[in-house]
Amino acid sequence: MITENISNLLSKINWDYDYSEKELLSLINKKNDFSNQRLSLYIKSLETFTWQELVSLWGLEECNNLYTDKIRKGLFSNKIREQYDGIFNLLRNKTLSYTKRSPEDLEKFKSTLLFNRRNRTKQRVF
Repeated sequence: MITENISNLLSKINWDYDYSEKELLSLINKKNDFSNQRLSLYIKSLETFTWQELVSLWGLEECNNLYTDKIRKGLFSNKIREQYDGIFNLLRNKTLSYTKRSPEDLEKFKSTLLFNRRNRTKQRVF
C-alpha cells in the first residue's frame, strides 16, 4: 500500500513520465540496480526533493550507494552538486573541501587583510 506521503513525492517526479505509482515504487525499491532508467529517476529525485524527502523515498543506504561520479556528473546544477558532495562526503567519512572562492574574491580578501595589517603595524610604530 502506498502512503499519502509517498504518493505526493512520486507525483512530484512523475509529471513527465507515463508510469503508475506502483511501477515507480517498484523501480525505487530494486536494491543495487544500476539500470539507466533507475539512475535517471534517482538524478531527478536529487534535483527535485529535499534531503529528508529523498531519504524517506530511497533510504539512506541506497542514496549513499547510488551517488557515484556518474550520478554526480548527471546533476544539472553545480550548486546542487556541491551540496550533495558535502553530504555524501560526511556520510562516507571523507574530508570536506573548503568553500571555493573566485580569484577576484580571494584578491579582494587578501588586499583587505594586507591593508589592515599594514595599518596596524603603522599605528604601532611611533
